[in-house]
Amino acid sequence: MRKCSNPQDQSSTILGRVLLEWYCNFEDYLCILYPSKHFLPRVWREENVRHREQPISGSGRILDHLWPKFWAILHELADIQAAIAEREEDPSILLVRWKALYDNLAQFKKSIERMDIFRPDKTRVRTNTAPFTPYFPQFAPAGFLRLILLSSQIYLRLIVYAPLSRFDGELDDVYDETGWLAYELCRTFAGLEETLSNSDELIPAFPPLTMAAFGCRRTDIRLWLWQKLSHYEKLSHLGFQPIKHHLAVFWNMPNLSTQRFEVWKSDPPDQQRRIVNVKAVETIANQAKASLESELDEMEEISKIY
Repeated sequence: MRKCSNPQDQSSTILGRVLLEWYCNFEDYLCILYPSKHFLPRVWREENVRHREQPISGSGRILDHLWPKFWAILHELADIQAAIAEREEDPSILLVRWKALYDNLAQFKKSIERMDIFRPDKTRVRTNTAPFTPYFPQFAPAGFLRLILLSSQIYLRLIVYAPLSRFDGELDDVYDETGWLAYELCRTFAGLEETLSNSDELIPAFPPLTMAAFGCRRTDIRLWLWQKLSHYEKLSHLGFQPIKHHLAVFWNMPNLSTQRFEVWKSDPPDQQRRIVNVKAVETIANQAKASLESELDEMEEISKIY
C-alpha cells in the first residue's frame, strides 16, 4: 500500500477508505495477536479521520465515521505492547503512553455513549435467558463498536498495563474498573446475539468476548460466558486456536491450548485474573512468532506442490 499510494490519496475516495479500513481491522488483529508494531504509520489513519470531518446524519453514516476515529486511537495499543515485549523503550515513558491511551479510549467511549445510536433501546423485550439484562442500542450495529471498545479497555488495563505497574508510583485504582467493563461486555454481546438472526455474524465478536473472563466475578455470569465460548468455538475451531494459545498463558491454564472450552462449560473456573509480567508477554511473542513461521513454511511447501 505504501508503494502504490499515500495517506492523502488513499483517503480521498470512498473505495480507498474502505480498503484502508479493511486493512486496519486486519492489521490490528495481527499486531496484537503476534505482538508487533504496526506496519502502516499512524498518519494513514489520521488522514482517514480528517477526510471525514464534516457534518453527517443517519445512523449508518455516523457509525462509519466513528470506526476510523477508534482505529486511529487504537494504533498505539499494539505499538506499546510490542515495545514491552522487545524491551526497547524506557518503562516510565511507556507508562506515560499507556495512561494517555487509556484516557483517550475512556473519553472516546464517554463521547459515543451520549449519541442516540448508542442509547439503550428500552422498548426491546428480552427473550434469552442471560443472567442480566442485555444491552440493546438504538442502532444495532453500534453494538459491535461498543463490544470492541470495552474489550480493548480490559486488554489495555490487565495485559498491557501489568508489566508496567511496578514502575507506577501511584495506586491508580481509577483504572481498575475491569469488573464493570466485563459485565457491560457480556450485556453487549447478549444484545447482539438476540438481535442478529444468523449466529455466524457473531464469530468476529468471539475474540473480544474472551476478555470478559478476566473480570467476571459472579458465578452465574461465568457459567453463561463459558457456555458462549464453547458454542462459538465450535463454529470456527481452527480460527480460535491462536487466541487460545494466548489465553492459556494469560489465564495460567496450559491445557486450554489443547482442549476445548466445552470441557469447562459446566464448571467454569474462577475469573481468569492473574499478574501478567514481561516474561508472559515475551512468551506470547515467541510462541506467536514460532507459530507464524511454521505456518509460512507449511504454505511454502504447499505452493511447491501446486
